[in-house]
Amino acid sequence: MAQVYETARPRRRWGRRLLITFLVLVLIVAGALVAADRLGASYAERVIGDRVAQQLTEQQATAEQPDVTIEGVPFLTQVLDGRYQEIKILLTDFTGPAGNGKNIKMDRLDIRAEAVSAPLDTVRGGTGDIVAGTVTGVGTLSYANLAELTGQAGLKLSERDGKLVGAAPLQALGQTFNASGTANLEITDGVVRVTF
Repeated sequence: MAQVYETARPRRRWGRRLLITFLVLVLIVAGALVAADRLGASYAERVIGDRVAQQLTEQQATAEQPDVTIEGVPFLTQVLDGRYQEIKILLTDFTGPAGNGKNIKMDRLDIRAEAVSAPLDTVRGGTGDIVAGTVTGVGTLSYANLAELTGQAGLKLSERDGKLVGAAPLQALGQTFNASGTANLEITDGVVRVTF
């Protein structure tokens, strides 16, 4: 009977060793896939950041190096599918042309593109269309920059009771008066208009 127990023990140890080796290999492969996924996402974010910087230069705009984040895990499956959940682009110290020789300035411009379709061949070749389902941008203008963009000399903007208030010198009957009133912002045909 002692021989039966002695031969059974090495088989159990061999089975345990095989199972442990298999589990370690699975963990190593999973870790390598996660690392490859994150490295791929990081590389893509750098490439997109460089392209955004190039586009800014072509549009005669400036900003710090764009900070790009591609949302969604795993990244590599999104690349193979050609569809990305969301791409975030953060521009700091943004300055861009606003027309009439004036510049729009924002400390921070946050752009988000959702449901982005970018087929792998388009990404690799650099030709073709990349389409986003929605693109939103949020930025904050200072009162001074907004007043400058209106073109009204001496205009000063501020906030009072949750409303935009404007004050400017007004000439009438040969005299200069200080006029003030609430201002409304509206977007018409893609242009922001300030009315008092």
